[in-house]
Amino acid sequence: LNSYIAKAPWKIFEVMHWLGQGRAKLKAELAKRVPLDPAALPYRSQIIDWLTDQKATGRQLILATASDLLPATGVSAHLGLFDEVLASNGDVNLKGQNKADALVKKYGHGGFDYVGDSAADLQVWRHANIGHVVSDHTSLPESVKNVCKLGLVFPGNGNQLLALMKALRPHQWLKNILIFIPILAAHRYTDQSIILQAILAFITFIGCASSVYILNDLIDIPSDRHHERKRRRPLASGDLSIFLGWALWPVLGALSFYIAFTCLPPQFTATLSVYFTLTLAYSFRFKKIEIFDAIILAALYTLRVIAGGAATGIPLSFWILAFSVFIFLSLAFVKRFNEISAARRRGDILTLPGRGYRAGDLEVV
Repeated sequence: LNSYIAKAPWKIFEVMHWLGQGRAKLKAELAKRVPLDPAALPYRSQIIDWLTDQKATGRQLILATASDLLPATGVSAHLGLFDEVLASNGDVNLKGQNKADALVKKYGHGGFDYVGDSAADLQVWRHANIGHVVSDHTSLPESVKNVCKLGLVFPGNGNQLLALMKALRPHQWLKNILIFIPILAAHRYTDQSIILQAILAFITFIGCASSVYILNDLIDIPSDRHHERKRRRPLASGDLSIFLGWALWPVLGALSFYIAFTCLPPQFTATLSVYFTLTLAYSFRFKKIEIFDAIILAALYTLRVIAGGAATGIPLSFWILAFSVFIFLSLAFVKRFNEISAARRRGDILTLPGRGYRAGDLEVV
């Protein structure tokens, strides 16, 4: 669903139409339209290792999932652990009671052990011999104890607050210090009212930028999972809920514009609007256009300097703007050079995941 909407947000109406026909129908339609690479998915190594050991003892393993049969079959083939796949089929959503009924029909009450990770699985655990739980909280294992024999408890997604902070990319907030450049250039750093305006602008840009960072990570999940470093990002790695990401980014963006509109000059709000629009355009389209993507990155950095002038009322000289454009353009090309160079060392010759560059573009950059 995330990949389908990220590519074409207007298709949300099509998604709502399928959802009106049932969750199973929605999953089947999405599975047909969005290819899934099982090798790139984030797997819990501890569980995979345990399942491998169970398989070695001769136990039969069944992948019983609420996902559609098409991606579930792909995951099963990739892992090579499961003897059979039970999944949603377009008519029946194999979740909760439906999954419990399917397993009881096949193995009988108490004839199977079950590994689950949500409250919806309690309906399955009621009929299981042993219930294994994937969770970071004690409440779910305690609930399982009330319906069946509790087995192993595997760790879940870890600290969600820490994953959320990581998704906000606080290390990137330093870029917004560029807002203070006009104050330094004009030697107005002792003017408390101007400093306060700049601090408000700084906070606003943090919220706006983090909003777009989260949206960008949501859009880039498929390509990030193929990237050596970016696959460890909270959303790509599964450490942070995709649903939470979609709920959070518009809230952060709306809060940023509220502060800008109520506390800062209209010129700053206009600059913030340009920055937000250009960043969205970059996330959806421009980052896939070689060379032009670096120009957009330089423009986004320069807009921070312009925003600092708009927030404080300090006029910017031609020389500051000219220097900003060219130094940031150089830095953008250095960033792309490093990425392409790393791809060439790995032996990649195709287009970089999520980008428009090939390893052969190194000399041009």
